[in-house]
Amino acid sequence: MDEVKSGAGPPAEGAAATAEVRSSKTLWFGMFASPVIWSIYLVVGYALAEAACMTGLLTFEWFGVSALLVVLLALSVLTVGGILWNAWWSHRSWRHYAAQNPEEEHPLQAYDRDEFLALSGLLLSGIFLFLVLINVYPLLTLRLCV
Repeated sequence: MDEVKSGAGPPAEGAAATAEVRSSKTLWFGMFASPVIWSIYLVVGYALAEAACMTGLLTFEWFGVSALLVVLLALSVLTVGGILWNAWWSHRSWRHYAAQNPEEEHPLQAYDRDEFLALSGLLLSGIFLFLVLINVYPLLTLRLCV
Protein backbone atom coordinates (compact mmCIF):
# COMPACT_ATOMS: atom_id res chain seq x y z
CA MET A 1 0.00 0.00 0.00
CA ASP A 2 2.88 2.32 0.74
CA GLU A 3 4.32 1.51 -2.66
CA VAL A 4 1.12 2.69 -4.33
CA LYS A 5 1.27 6.03 -2.52
CA SER A 6 4.93 6.53 -3.30
CA GLY A 7 4.33 5.50 -6.91
CA ALA A 8 1.58 8.11 -7.23
CA GLY A 9 3.78 10.86 -5.80
CA PRO A 10 6.15 11.62 -8.68
CA PRO A 11 3.50 12.09 -11.39
CA ALA A 12 1.65 14.57 -9.18
CA GLU A 13 4.86 16.48 -8.57
CA GLY A 14 5.57 16.43 -12.31
CA ALA A 15 2.09 17.80 -13.03
CA ALA A 16 2.60 20.59 -10.50
CA ALA A 17 5.96 21.46 -12.07
CA THR A 18 4.36 21.52 -15.53
CA ALA A 19 1.55 23.77 -14.29
CA GLU A 20 4.11 26.15 -12.80
CA VAL A 21 6.06 26.28 -16.07
CA ARG A 22 2.86 27.10 -17.96
CA SER A 23 2.04 29.74 -15.38
CA SER A 24 5.51 31.23 -15.71
CA LYS A 25 5.23 31.35 -19.51
CA THR A 26 1.84 33.03 -19.20
CA LEU A 27 3.26 35.66 -16.84
CA TRP A 28 6.18 36.41 -19.15
CA PHE A 29 3.74 36.66 -22.06
CA GLY A 30 1.62 39.09 -20.05
CA MET A 31 4.65 41.23 -19.37
CA PHE A 32 5.84 41.48 -22.97
CA ALA A 33 2.54 41.30 -24.91
CA SER A 34 1.67 45.00 -24.68
CA PRO A 35 5.06 46.28 -25.92
CA VAL A 36 4.97 43.78 -28.78
CA ILE A 37 1.38 44.72 -29.70
CA TRP A 38 2.34 48.41 -29.66
CA SER A 39 5.44 47.78 -31.80
CA ILE A 40 3.42 45.86 -34.37
CA TYR A 41 0.84 48.65 -34.35
CA LEU A 42 3.50 51.27 -35.09
CA VAL A 43 5.18 49.28 -37.86
CA VAL A 44 1.93 48.31 -39.58
CA GLY A 45 0.36 51.74 -39.14
CA TYR A 46 3.29 53.73 -40.48
CA ALA A 47 3.95 51.29 -43.32
CA LEU A 48 0.29 51.32 -44.32
CA ALA A 49 0.09 55.11 -44.18
CA GLU A 50 3.27 55.51 -46.20
CA ALA A 51 2.21 52.97 -48.82
CA ALA A 52 -1.27 54.47 -49.10
CA CYS A 53 0.06 58.01 -49.44
CA MET A 54 2.72 57.06 -52.00
CA THR A 55 0.43 54.97 -54.20
CA GLY A 56 -2.87 56.75 -53.62
CA LEU A 57 -4.42 53.43 -52.62
CA LEU A 58 -6.81 54.60 -49.90
CA THR A 59 -7.39 58.19 -51.02
CA PHE A 60 -11.14 57.80 -51.56
CA GLU A 61 -13.60 59.08 -48.99
CA TRP A 62 -16.30 57.15 -47.21
CA PHE A 63 -19.13 59.27 -45.72
CA GLY A 64 -16.84 62.29 -45.88
CA VAL A 65 -14.01 60.54 -44.04
CA SER A 66 -10.80 59.33 -45.65
CA ALA A 67 -10.60 55.56 -46.04
CA LEU A 68 -7.02 55.63 -44.75
CA LEU A 69 -8.22 57.32 -41.57
CA VAL A 70 -10.90 54.67 -41.10
CA VAL A 71 -8.34 51.86 -41.55
CA LEU A 72 -5.85 53.48 -39.17
CA LEU A 73 -8.53 54.09 -36.54
CA ALA A 74 -9.69 50.47 -36.88
CA LEU A 75 -6.10 49.35 -36.38
CA SER A 76 -5.91 51.58 -33.30
CA VAL A 77 -9.12 50.10 -31.89
CA LEU A 78 -7.78 46.56 -32.41
CA THR A 79 -4.55 47.53 -30.70
CA VAL A 80 -6.36 49.10 -27.74
CA GLY A 81 -8.48 45.95 -27.46
CA GLY A 82 -5.39 43.72 -27.40
CA ILE A 83 -3.67 45.85 -24.78
CA LEU A 84 -6.82 46.02 -22.64
CA TRP A 85 -7.17 42.24 -22.83
CA ASN A 86 -3.55 41.87 -21.71
CA ALA A 87 -4.15 44.36 -18.89
CA TRP A 88 -7.19 42.38 -17.75
CA TRP A 89 -5.24 39.13 -17.87
CA SER A 90 -2.31 40.62 -15.95
CA HIS A 91 -4.64 42.17 -13.37
CA ARG A 92 -6.33 38.82 -12.89
CA SER A 93 -2.96 37.10 -12.40
CA TRP A 94 -1.73 39.81 -10.06
CA ARG A 95 -4.85 39.56 -7.86
CA HIS A 96 -4.39 35.78 -7.75
CA TYR A 97 -0.79 36.02 -6.55
CA ALA A 98 -1.50 38.94 -4.23
CA ALA A 99 -4.24 36.89 -2.54
CA GLN A 100 -1.62 34.25 -1.71
CA ASN A 101 0.21 36.82 0.45
CA PRO A 102 -2.54 38.47 2.54
CA GLU A 103 -0.06 39.78 5.10
CA GLU A 104 1.34 42.37 2.68
CA GLU A 105 1.29 45.92 4.04
CA HIS A 106 1.55 47.65 0.66
CA PRO A 107 -0.69 46.24 -2.09
CA LEU A 108 1.48 47.51 -4.96
CA GLN A 109 4.63 45.91 -3.61
CA ALA A 110 5.48 42.56 -5.18
CA TYR A 111 6.97 39.98 -2.85
CA ASP A 112 7.76 37.18 -5.25
CA ARG A 113 8.67 36.75 -8.90
CA ASP A 114 5.20 35.72 -10.10
CA GLU A 115 3.50 38.65 -8.42
CA PHE A 116 6.16 41.01 -9.80
CA LEU A 117 5.69 39.73 -13.36
CA ALA A 118 1.91 40.05 -13.16
CA LEU A 119 2.11 43.58 -11.73
CA SER A 120 4.70 44.57 -14.34
CA GLY A 121 2.43 43.30 -17.11
CA LEU A 122 -0.43 45.37 -15.73
CA LEU A 123 1.64 48.55 -15.43
CA LEU A 124 3.24 48.11 -18.87
CA SER A 125 -0.22 47.66 -20.36
CA GLY A 126 -1.22 51.01 -18.90
CA ILE A 127 1.84 52.73 -20.31
CA PHE A 128 1.42 51.32 -23.81
CA LEU A 129 -2.32 52.00 -23.80
CA PHE A 130 -1.47 55.64 -23.09
CA LEU A 131 1.05 55.63 -25.97
CA VAL A 132 -1.52 54.27 -28.42
CA LEU A 133 -4.08 56.86 -27.36
CA ILE A 134 -1.50 59.61 -27.78
CA ASN A 135 -0.78 58.31 -31.28
CA VAL A 136 -4.47 58.56 -32.22
CA TYR A 137 -4.57 62.33 -31.60
CA PRO A 138 -2.50 63.29 -34.69
CA LEU A 139 -4.69 61.02 -36.83
CA LEU A 140 -7.71 63.09 -35.86
CA THR A 141 -6.12 66.53 -36.13
CA LEU A 142 -3.54 66.43 -38.95
CA ARG A 143 -3.80 65.68 -42.64
CA LEU A 144 -2.64 62.14 -43.35
CA CYS A 145 -1.07 62.57 -46.76
CA VAL A 146 0.69 65.86 -47.39
